[in-house]
Amino acid sequence: MFLLSILFIKIQAENCYAVATGGREAGHYSNATQIVDFARNSHVVKKGGDLPEARAGHTIVAADGSGGKVAFVLGGRSVGQTRTDIFCLGTNYEWSTCGELVDAREGHVSINYGRSIFSCGGQHNSKVLSSCEKFDLDTFASRPILTTLRKGRRSGASVVSGSKE
Repeated sequence: MFLLSILFIKIQAENCYAVATGGREAGHYSNATQIVDFARNSHVVKKGGDLPEARAGHTIVAADGSGGKVAFVLGGRSVGQTRTDIFCLGTNYEWSTCGELVDAREGHVSINYGRSIFSCGGQHNSKVLSSCEKFDLDTFASRPILTTLRKGRRSGASVVSGSKE
């Protein structure tokens, strides 16, 4: 079984990219990153830079962050550890560390809304979380915003964001 986080990002109006990173295959965590350029029908496999540590159960979100950052990997689980780190991908396809979650979480949901990424639920080791936090795309700082979800704890949930326009 292969578990993978994949994200479609539109970096420029004429170009559409998909970014796939992390996951598990045959019981092993991965940090491989593949970027598919649909306009050129080509792909790049990232092997250098500050790649996120091999993980699964993370989220990846498209967002317009300061410094040309376009994708963010939040949390997840690596061997024996639930993660707090946040990695960001620039338009040059280079990864860098850009922040920390307040709470270590895996199996959570994350969305981009305005100038922030919101992460909710998930679990830390065997404890299911009922909290939410906000990651600021300008300062790259996280802070708790909700300590208890109204209808209880969530792990492995899905979320969608959109505009009313």
